[in-house]
Amino acid sequence: MPAEKHYINCTQLKNPAAIYSNILYSFYNLRLKGSSNSLTELNERLLSNNKKVKLRILIMDEMDYLLNRNQEVLYNIF
Repeated sequence: MPAEKHYINCTQLKNPAAIYSNILYSFYNLRLKGSSNSLTELNERLLSNNKKVKLRILIMDEMDYLLNRNQEVLYNIF
């Protein structure tokens, strides 16, 4: 099974936390309001015990846009 490739240009985000909803939409074609809702849903879907796990490659261009004072966004992604 080939890997799914997803590309996000971080300079197009309204704010660093918007990366969660962009990943959620890119992976699952799902839009939720609020970055905390998107982060929760993304965590639940990625950490589920689904036996049909797909290999996904996420390319994030201009990741330095995600930098903030406490690095919370980058910490959650990695």
